[in-house]
Amino acid sequence: MKSAPKLEKLDCSRGSPMGRPNILPQDTTAPIKLQLRKLQLVDGDYDKGGCYWGGNSSRPMYMAYDDGIQVFVRAQNRNHAKYLVHYYLPNARFFN
Repeated sequence: MKSAPKLEKLDCSRGSPMGRPNILPQDTTAPIKLQLRKLQLVDGDYDKGGCYWGGNSSRPMYMAYDDGIQVFVRAQNRNHAKYLVHYYLPNARFFN
């Protein structure tokens, strides 16, 4: 099983940026197989790289990824996260 990519450490000298950009393949309709992981948030609001994801949400953050691809969604559970990733990559399948 491929380990999750390390979240890039961000320069937070002027405050934390809000969210991270999705990195999508050129052809978003091509079949693709992705890993899906729940992000471990620090204090419920920040990822381990220092990025702010907003507070007061009961929904965890998930990251779907493969080489050079990252999609971030806030979802109720894993199945909901997969559903939301399909908005960006309609033919995605998941290893787990």
